[in-house]
Amino acid sequence: MASVSDKSKPPKAERQHRRSPAELRTLLLDAARAEFGANGYANTTNRDVARRAGVALSVLYRHFETKAELFSEAVLEPFVRGFEQLGNDWLRQLGEPLADEELMKVFIRDIHDNLAANQHALDQMLFGRAELPAPMIVRIRIAFEKLITQLRLMTELEARRRGWMSTQGVDMSVRVLLGMIIGMSSYGWILLPDDHAESGSDDVVEGMIKLGLWGMTRHRDGLPPPAAADSPAP
Repeated sequence: MASVSDKSKPPKAERQHRRSPAELRTLLLDAARAEFGANGYANTTNRDVARRAGVALSVLYRHFETKAELFSEAVLEPFVRGFEQLGNDWLRQLGEPLADEELMKVFIRDIHDNLAANQHALDQMLFGRAELPAPMIVRIRIAFEKLITQLRLMTELEARRRGWMSTQGVDMSVRVLLGMIIGMSSYGWILLPDDHAESGSDDVVEGMIKLGLWGMTRHRDGLPPPAAADSPAP
């Protein structure tokens, strides 16, 4: 007859359960995001992450050789992967093009929603820049350049087939548009009035859509660019 203490023990198979490498990696990445978010890059150690994840330090090193690699996987990669949705949404409308405003809404909303979902990552990259090692700064810049290139190529194609602005100015326009969305996401608490608690509220996004669309379409139908301020009077 089994004793009371025997009944309280988990089955042998359960006691021998070992977490898979994928489970351990997820556990470590979640712990890393929490530690980097709370303490910043410089004040977070691999030992801190391992302790929060509840694993030995040696387990962490089997998955990530350096803190920089851990930061990249935990903070930068989710941010980059989030922009895959933008490309997918754009591809879906190639056969049956959306109206200009609807397409701009896809661009603005997808970028904004990804920033909001990964706000901790964005904050670490923006506000923790002084703490990050030079190779990590380079890696972040490369990731953003890839994103900007993707946006530029999509916008250039749309500019040609919709008669938007000249493609010669698309690159800088895309950078400014992205900067506007990042600014509203990160600094909305300063920029927005008291009755707008969220930078993603409908009227805020609507304002960005209108501004972005105006910039992209202001030279449509062959309208000449505005005269320079120092142009001589006729």
